[in-house]
Amino acid sequence: MKSAKRECNLRLDQLGTGRTTIELCIVENNCSLLKTKVMKKLITTFIILCITFLNINAQNLFPKTGSVGIATTTPKASAILDVDTVGKGVLLPRMTKAQRDAIVSPSTSLLIYQTDNTPGFYYFDAGWKPVTSAAEVQTKNNNLFVVGNYQIPITTGDSNTVVGDAAFNFNTGGTSNCVFGNYAMAFNQGGSRNTVMGYRALFKTPNSIENTAYGYEAMMNSTGGAYNTALGVKSLLVNIGLANTAVGENTLMSSQAGGANTAVGYYSLLSTLNASFNTGIGNAALINNTNGQHNTSLGFRSMQTNTIGSYNTAIGDSADVSLNNLTNATAIGCKAKATASNQVMLGNSAVTSVKAAGNVIIYSDGRFKNHIKENVPGLEFIKLLKPVTYNYNIRALDAYITPKYTITEATGKSTNGADGVYEAAVQQKEKKIYTGFVAQDVEAAANKLGYDFSGIYKPQNDKDVYGLSYSDFVVPLVKAVQELSRMNDEKDKQIADLTERVSKMENAGIASTSISTNKMLTNAGDRPRLDQNKPNPANGSTTISYYIPAVIKSAQVIITDMNGKTIKQQIIEATTNSFTFNTGNLSSGTYTYTLYCDGKQIESRNMVVSK
Repeated sequence: MKSAKRECNLRLDQLGTGRTTIELCIVENNCSLLKTKVMKKLITTFIILCITFLNINAQNLFPKTGSVGIATTTPKASAILDVDTVGKGVLLPRMTKAQRDAIVSPSTSLLIYQTDNTPGFYYFDAGWKPVTSAAEVQTKNNNLFVVGNYQIPITTGDSNTVVGDAAFNFNTGGTSNCVFGNYAMAFNQGGSRNTVMGYRALFKTPNSIENTAYGYEAMMNSTGGAYNTALGVKSLLVNIGLANTAVGENTLMSSQAGGANTAVGYYSLLSTLNASFNTGIGNAALINNTNGQHNTSLGFRSMQTNTIGSYNTAIGDSADVSLNNLTNATAIGCKAKATASNQVMLGNSAVTSVKAAGNVIIYSDGRFKNHIKENVPGLEFIKLLKPVTYNYNIRALDAYITPKYTITEATGKSTNGADGVYEAAVQQKEKKIYTGFVAQDVEAAANKLGYDFSGIYKPQNDKDVYGLSYSDFVVPLVKAVQELSRMNDEKDKQIADLTERVSKMENAGIASTSISTNKMLTNAGDRPRLDQNKPNPANGSTTISYYIPAVIKSAQVIITDMNGKTIKQQIIEATTNSFTFNTGNLSSGTYTYTLYCDGKQIESRNMVVSK
């Protein structure tokens, strides 16, 4: 048998390139083992050589520009240390958190393994940070955490799903939360049943419950609140109220303690602070509302003027109120503007008609009316009215009642609306000739009679304008017709009485219209004549006709009442044939007028005056 053979080679080479190779190679042929003594000597010699080498190169064991290979003679050029092995690993320094923190001036990227608290690899980068895998899964209590380079929250809560760097980082007991996004719900402690998606969404909320926040910084600064839904960038940013719904960028962004608000649309309810029960749907709807409550706004830029008014409604593009503090005002239609509290405005200034398939009914139940009086002026009021025709100045009207505000001023972004269509409608309406009254004229007529006429709408504030309710004119018109009817009845009675008197006179052989008979003949053979006045009965004025021959030197007509009192003495001449007599100052009744020629009574007739 050949003698046993063991070959042991030990090389320590320092090459000019700076590469250092440590190679320990033991080759054993199919021979018997070396004796133990030989092996011990060999190992002793190797250790002595290594110690000598380390002492010589203590300050620069591995050159800065070279590579070190363990179990390889060809270390990779890109690695300062290349360990080529299978089935074994590299052990880094292992220590407690206290020992880690005691390291003096740790260099950036220093790596250690921590054995307590939250065990794991930590590296130093302006502070100790954990090195975690892309998907750390905690199966305890049915929680799933994917938290990137941050430690898994130490929580007693269960059924939480968390994805994102530092998400849910300080939670200690929250349950049933679903969190997606870096820093999402980072400071939540015990909040439960929240659904969050977005960078820093619900960032500061410590104990919120049943909130839904989707979007960059949605509900980020909210420190409380529950049952809220925020969908959009910075929606419900600071809210701590209850049951709010915000959909759209910056919706309800300033809301603090308000509750039960609904905002849908870019910038809707942007400025609302502590108000509740508002609904704003449409870009910039209720954008300036701060503390107004129970408002409903539907439409692009709708109700943008309101700040503290409550119980208002605006429906339509730019539908609005004219002041910031109205109550119970309603504006319906594009650019419709309610100008006072407790008012409903249908349509904008360019609207020419409002139609309905049926009648508009107004409450008129006598059971619910007090202080009923029949004191409406009729004919007197109607006679004072001044019917006119006119054109509207819509531009001046809009400039007076419409606030000068646009979403562009609030957000710096351009807007498109119905302005062109509206302008065309305004031009068309301004060309139309209308028939009606001027409200100030009607007011003056009513004031003259001391009549508090309900058909006059007087301005309620400095943005409101006069108006008329033409349907209210029906009442004084009815009263005027009743008065005229009564006057006609009285005239009919008077005519009937006069007819009866004339009939009796005829039966007695007296001429119906002539009280004395004309028997005077002139030298020319013709006679003076007195005709019946027209109209008869007379109301206001009447014309008395006559004939005076030229030979008559003097003539006159004397008018007397039933008591013989002279009312008027009218001198007449042959060159005239009639005169007009004013009966406006006479009372209703029968009067007599008589013709005198050259001092002699020629003829008399009866005249009836009625009112």
